[in-house]
Amino acid sequence: MEKESYYDSENKNSWLKGLFIVLFAILIMFAIFFIIKILSGGKIENNLLKAGKDYYKKEDNLLPEAAGECNIVTLDQLMVNDYVKNEKIFTSCDSESTYVKVCKLESGKYHYTPVIQCGTKEDTKFGDWKVGTEKDLVEDKSDVKFTFMPKMFSNKAKEYYPSKKTSATEVSELYASAPNAEYTYKDEGVTATKWYTEANGKSYWGNGQYSSTQPSGYANRGNEGPSVTSTSATRPTEAEYRTISEITLYRTTTSSKPYVLSYSCIDRNYKGSITSTTPCEQRTENNYNITLGTYYTCDGKTSISKNATCTATPTSDWTTTSCTNSETIGCETKAGYQYTDRRWQWYTTGSYRKYYPSGASSAAGETTYYVNAPIAGAKSDGPTATTVYKFYKLIEDSNSTSTNEYVNLSDKYVEATEMIEIFKKNNFEVETLKDILNNEKIKYSIKLEYSNRE
Repeated sequence: MEKESYYDSENKNSWLKGLFIVLFAILIMFAIFFIIKILSGGKIENNLLKAGKDYYKKEDNLLPEAAGECNIVTLDQLMVNDYVKNEKIFTSCDSESTYVKVCKLESGKYHYTPVIQCGTKEDTKFGDWKVGTEKDLVEDKSDVKFTFMPKMFSNKAKEYYPSKKTSATEVSELYASAPNAEYTYKDEGVTATKWYTEANGKSYWGNGQYSSTQPSGYANRGNEGPSVTSTSATRPTEAEYRTISEITLYRTTTSSKPYVLSYSCIDRNYKGSITSTTPCEQRTENNYNITLGTYYTCDGKTSISKNATCTATPTSDWTTTSCTNSETIGCETKAGYQYTDRRWQWYTTGSYRKYYPSGASSAAGETTYYVNAPIAGAKSDGPTATTVYKFYKLIEDSNSTSTNEYVNLSDKYVEATEMIEIFKKNNFEVETLKDILNNEKIKYSIKLEYSNRE
């Protein structure tokens, strides 16, 4: 068996060292490539952000003037105005969808958001929108948007629903939406629930409504209520609670006389006739001014006799009210049916929930919410918890304390354009957020939403 010589071993080691050096060099090249890619993405964003901030700093009146207002400057605008120092790194970027957005926050601070769309993995992407505050924003990173609550100053008194109290501290009833057409203003929302008591005995379907048929879950038939009588042109379905009788149904129809379609005009100096839509004697031309005949029509196309009757059109539904014929009114009849349905209150017995204050046996039948138990023994229905409000209307009342405060003009936060329209409907001439801030009788509050980079 041959032994490996010293020279063979040395050559082998040299070859392995060379291989390791080549592999190490390749790894270094890959690392440098990825570092350049990462730094390149950051370089694009940082250059864009600096250009945007320089633009807003030097150009007059371009920063948002009112809280909740945002402006955008695109890469194209920045390049045209020579704010981009290194245009080569933006070669692959979309010059319109790459931009810097600046918004004025409620605190008065400005928040910048650079967005790049350059066809690379470093393109800006945002996550879901969340409601938050300025503390949630990542400087120069988060995207922001705003909605607004329009408010109007009032020195009238508040009258709350349903108690008609004028002090909010004396009112406990809250609602998810306006409970009455007159009471449309509302205070700030709070979280509350519907409340119920446990009761034993009869629980009525529909809070005591009447039905001919048994509602699901309510096996017992209670008091009988007023019957309902209806008519039908076809025989209704037989039922044990239904009485059916044959009757005559009536329907009136209106007939109209034909109207003039055109005129046949002649002239003593010419042969033949012409057709005119204008009475012959009223023609502006000095010929064919004698009427030979008149054509009548019902549809504006077909000529018919002057004494003909146009097709009658129904002017009523089929009813039991009798009618008679006249020159223009026709009376049609047909065999029909009249049926009367008996109705009852339906109930179930045992232990059930009784919601306050309506007495409904289900949460769906209750509209009133409370923060605390409205009566002794009441229990909170946890799953019904939601944001609700005290609703009121504004009244002139010398015995009450005036609000001397701003009241909401909307039941929800809205976009800026919708808010401006709401102010206009209330006779305030405003076009911008700044116009609103300059008017002492109106103002707005802001809801901030933010979205962070993915």
